[in-house]
Amino acid sequence: MTKLMEALRTELSTLSKFMQECNGERLADFKYKGPQDLVLREGREFMHNTGTKLPKGIRWGKQKQCFKNAFELASRHPGLTYVEGYGHRIIAAHHAWVIDEAGNVIDNTWRPNKDRPEWNEIAYLGIPMNMEFVEKAILAKGSYGVLDMEPLIEILKGERNGWEPK
Repeated sequence: MTKLMEALRTELSTLSKFMQECNGERLADFKYKGPQDLVLREGREFMHNTGTKLPKGIRWGKQKQCFKNAFELASRHPGLTYVEGYGHRIIAAHHAWVIDEAGNVIDNTWRPNKDRPEWNEIAYLGIPMNMEFVEKAILAKGSYGVLDMEPLIEILKGERNGWEPK
């Protein structure tokens, strides 16, 4: 495990413990104790260097719109899978990206940092999601992103089907 991945897992574990302390009784019967716990237990690890070029046919998305950017990529390119979870460049951040069929990260939101190339290495921990579920969730919510929405409560309780990792 890389230092970045270790740092990401440590930050998520700290956030998860904080969530449990703040919401202990409300989460007592839940299968997962918050989005961080869900991602820590069900997420897959990915590493990526933003210094690498985007694959042919893929353009940069808008900054600070990772959920929309990832959704649009996965919708337009059948071989790509939407992944939501957390990325760690300097600190852990809720983030979305896509992976190709080989499991390679394609992140068209976080751009290379030319001034600080050491910040181009990113650890990701996320859940590859079924696009049908993502589409329904986004339509129900009216905005992009899955792990901060109403159906998340059903997922955390272990009652929601369709989100399961691909």
